Amino acid sequence: MKRQVITITTLAVAALAGCGGSGANSPRHTVAAPSSASLSCHDQGVAWRDSADPEVTALINALRKTADAGTDLGKAQATTTKLKTASQALLSNLPPACITGARAEFATSMHDFIAAADSIDLGTTIGLANADLQIKAGTAAFRRATKDLHKQVSGQ
Repeated sequence: MKRQVITITTLAVAALAGCGGSGANSPRHTVAAPSSASLSCHDQGVAWRDSADPEVTALINALRKTADAGTDLGKAQATTTKLKTASQALLSNLPPACITGARAEFATSMHDFIAAADSIDLGTTIGLANADLQIKAGTAAFRRATKDLHKQVSGQ
């Protein structure tokens, strides 16, 4: 069971790192806009992706630290504040409402990551196992959100 927690959490972090909307390998499009109401859905998606990049990076880093803690409960618990803080920050900065699927899936993923942090804080093996499942679910929802966002931003 302990080995499974480490492996799956590490895979989830790797998957999230590949799902980010922007980053060093993605083209950057900056949209300076006074109001999202004046922007097309495409432009709103691009603007959100660019503005959320630091928060997504913080989330990925928090998930990496959680994965690196492995089965060391003390180390895992030390990561939960950053995981919860990063998830809450992104939950308060959801993708534009015009990208319905991305917005709903993104909110689901952040709630899953917050629940994972709470499960780790229980301080039990069962809590770690539950966190593993919650991180997997959150990663799957994040992938779906990213796919929806990518469709809107890339026009595909």
